[in-house]
Amino acid sequence: MGLLDVLLPELAQVLREPDPEHPDGAGHLFWALLDVLDAERRRGRVFDDAVLFALFFLPIVRARIRENAPDGHPSPGFLTSVLEDLVTPIALRMFLPNAVSHRIKHALSIAGRLSHRPDSRLATRRLAFRDAFPAALNLFELSAMATGRGDELSREWRALWERLQKARKAFEAETGIAAGPTPPARKRRRRGGRRHRQGP
Repeated sequence: MGLLDVLLPELAQVLREPDPEHPDGAGHLFWALLDVLDAERRRGRVFDDAVLFALFFLPIVRARIRENAPDGHPSPGFLTSVLEDLVTPIALRMFLPNAVSHRIKHALSIAGRLSHRPDSRLATRRLAFRDAFPAALNLFELSAMATGRGDELSREWRALWERLQKARKAFEAETGIAAGPTPPARKRRRRGGRRHRQGP
């Protein structure tokens, strides 16, 4: 009926273009993702609003990345800029709560980092403790189901997250202290900056 051109013209435009990542070489991965999502929901699986809305943004973000980073590995700064430029205005237009918009951007950012096997480094554990990690993991799992690629990786990330959740619960039960989410890394202050002189 052409409603998508009115509601989400950015997505409608992307869906008219060939999708090289579609497993069958025709159509668009977006429709395969929706099929997988419907199947999982029929099995009783519940998804956060951030996951549901992120699926609408995912094709737009992927198309922008393909234009500027053909190897599929954009720099963190570029990805952050793309997410801010694309998600924020559409989220405002859709009257999404700020908390949901925030989780969408973070989930999309984290999901792009799950294409690498989890390791034992502290950075990996910190990533899995992020507030948006469960939503990102769900996105990655849905994508793996839709494409037939990345099933093993998604299982490894899921196993890591479950181990960390058990460790967190054990820590809270033993100490009575709630282990909150991992805060974002603070930017380091530059040294050698200008100092204000005190006195004459």
